[in-house]
Amino acid sequence: IPWRQGIPRRRGTVETRAARRAMSGARDGGNMMPFGPGGPEEEGGLAPPQMIPLKPKSSLGVALRTTIEEDFQSFDWIQDEQIKWLSSEREGIRGLKTRRPASSASTKLMSKKQMQEQQKTKLVELHKMVVDLMYNMILYRFKALGIEPVRAGELDGPFADLGPIDLRQLTEGIHTQEALELVRSHLISVLGPMLPKSNQGFFTSAAKMPKLQLSQVYMTSVMFGYFLRRVDRRFQIAKKLDMLEIEFRSQEQSQCSYEYVTDDDYTWTYEDVTGEDPFSTTMEEEDEEVSVVDEEKGEGKPKVSLKEYIERFDAKTLMQCASLMSQEAAVLLQEYQYALFGNIRELQKQMAMAIGPVEQGGSPSPEQVMQRISQAVSQGNVETLVVTFADQRRLVLEAVALGGFLRDSEDYIKKRATSQILTPLPPLPMDDSQIRGMLNAGTE
Repeated sequence: IPWRQGIPRRRGTVETRAARRAMSGARDGGNMMPFGPGGPEEEGGLAPPQMIPLKPKSSLGVALRTTIEEDFQSFDWIQDEQIKWLSSEREGIRGLKTRRPASSASTKLMSKKQMQEQQKTKLVELHKMVVDLMYNMILYRFKALGIEPVRAGELDGPFADLGPIDLRQLTEGIHTQEALELVRSHLISVLGPMLPKSNQGFFTSAAKMPKLQLSQVYMTSVMFGYFLRRVDRRFQIAKKLDMLEIEFRSQEQSQCSYEYVTDDDYTWTYEDVTGEDPFSTTMEEEDEEVSVVDEEKGEGKPKVSLKEYIERFDAKTLMQCASLMSQEAAVLLQEYQYALFGNIRELQKQMAMAIGPVEQGGSPSPEQVMQRISQAVSQGNVETLVVTFADQRRLVLEAVALGGFLRDSEDYIKKRATSQILTPLPPLPMDDSQIRGMLNAGTE
């Protein structure tokens, strides 16, 4: 079937080769590779492998990456069509469960096993395409801001040189003013007491640190950005609905209030209340109506800060906001970490050997651990990187942005999909005191 058949053509959009490639690549079930069996890097049609951390795992990922490079303006429309197509594929996979096997007794068991294998194979392919879709949605957001994320290979060491970046776009272009205060606190907390006092000091001062430590800082910042995007959305919704001054006098009251703006209700609350769509270039009519109402009502400075708003959360709500929603997001982050920093398990083994075995009397004190790590760094027993504070600042801010964009992509796919194409991820057991400590860091 031609890729155009049954698909409405977006106004003002020319049918480019990149758009046709994106649509046809998906409709061939993820088996059609537009660049041939050798992959995109051999044809020279895309950026070389070291330019982007993750390589596409499906033809859909290749085609979407091509669209970003060759037909940027069509990406938002194409991603919507791919979400619809992935939804229909998911429905087709579910249909395999209800399909009756062959009636013959000799072939009934074999037919059932074949359908199970077919279903498993299709689910794996669908999972890969969803991960590719989410990753390209993140790349699209970065490119829309004129920001090129850190490339694979730039942190191989021993010296990191990431170059300049527009810090204004990496902060004000992504976060609300309320969220920026918490981003600032997070940045101060992770850079530590050696934070330079002047802007020039960021470029002239550097630190030699274990590569594992830098990867942990990066991933912690990603999760902070993910958490911040979720709670800031709730905060903005509460502000629009004049709910910030509600007194939560009991645990039951608090839970009831938060249930009113749960993540599952974003289909209405986020776009209709804030008037924003993070991936769309057009405003819907109801969004415009909300904007008019906001202008008439006027917006005053909220009496409750975002930090104070989060402090009202009970442990259950706090952990819900700090947990990834989908398995696809978890897979994407794990692969991204390995692509940027190398074999994390090997780095962990190096660090474990540097710290040494646990003594009979118990674990070593934090002071002993830091002393052993410092000794391992000076002796070259662990992989290290020399990173300026300017590059550390960029890595932290970029990671926070990545986490926010990841949450946006999950939310967008969930709202646009007609079938559940994201695999739910149960909340992981965590200590909420760590999150509260993260919020308080850098504010003293």
